[in-house]
Amino acid sequence: MPAPTYIAISPARVPATVGNRAVQVVGRNFDAATTVTVATVAPTTTEIVSQFLLQFVPANHAAGAADVVITNGSGSVTATAALSYE
Repeated sequence: MPAPTYIAISPARVPATVGNRAVQVVGRNFDAATTVTVATVAPTTTEIVSQFLLQFVPANHAAGAADVVITNGSGSVTATAALSYE
């Protein structure tokens, strides 16, 4: 499978103390080996829904923008400042 691609993230804004709010990422080339980090921290949970959709619950974070990095066995993609903690 090729490296993942990123198309969109929703919601793009989450509370700094997230709780159980899931964030969905639309892209391509997501598989069982795909991992996500938000500001270099692994989410509380990650679920690969399909090769085009994944969802995760981000960990709590200080207010501000954070990069989301999606990685599979072929490479990674960085969605720069894609998630904003408020």
